[in-house]
Amino acid sequence: MRKILALLVILLLLSGCTVQPADNRSLQNNLEKAVSSASTISLPSTYANNARKALYNYYLPRGVAREERDSTSNLFIIYGNTAIMTLDIAGVIASNIYKTDGLRDVEELASRDYEKVGVMVNSAGRETPYRVVVKCLDSKEAYIMVQTTEFLFTVTCPIVEADETLYEMIKIVRTCQVETEKVLADYSPTDGSNSGAKIIRLFNEVLPESGYIIDYIDDWKSDPSFNIIDRTEIPADTPSIDDIVNPDNPEGMDDDMGENADGINNENPGENNQ
Repeated sequence: MRKILALLVILLLLSGCTVQPADNRSLQNNLEKAVSSASTISLPSTYANNARKALYNYYLPRGVAREERDSTSNLFIIYGNTAIMTLDIAGVIASNIYKTDGLRDVEELASRDYEKVGVMVNSAGRETPYRVVVKCLDSKEAYIMVQTTEFLFTVTCPIVEADETLYEMIKIVRTCQVETEKVLADYSPTDGSNSGAKIIRLFNEVLPESGYIIDYIDDWKSDPSFNIIDRTEIPADTPSIDDIVNPDNPEGMDDDMGENADGINNENPGENNQ
């Protein structure tokens, strides 16, 4: 008996005490269970939402910390990992103004270890399309994205915590209620406002701050929903003297607005014949 115990101790010491990442099939099974459970678990009513922003509100569960970002996004601390949830302005506009069905294409990973597309019921009883993508960045880290027609929720976390992190992300996004009319009033291009700069800023906030994910995304620049300005690729032209316009006279006309370049009085043409 002592020999058996001694052998077990030796094997334990040789194997080490570190937790090894799960194999791909085990990871997929755990993620599938997390998605199934989080998308069907009973949630508090929307009236119980305890976190409110200008454009949406949601229920913040116990154990998840929140850091305010701005009117469209939040940082969450889930099991010690920073996740960012961003209101997808382009998605809200597409589904409410252009009446598009389903999820829009926002990124293309070179490969992924898990993907699931389906429909879940949010806490208001409304069916919401969703997409989950998980990519193992290396033997320890994983990237997770949860997408709905209204939100993009992303995180980089240890692989061994991927299923639990995904579970919390889906629960939070199911409770989100968007102030659609406010979003359209602030961002819709149909009201004549310039939403381009706002969409550029949102593009910069969608990715986690770790710096890993940008290397795995291929087609952000081909997404027509985003206007990306790269000032390093387009050199500025030096204006000629003819291009410089007097700010007090933007049309390039003489100070006397009643006369054109030939000295003809446009306000009272008859005076030119006198």
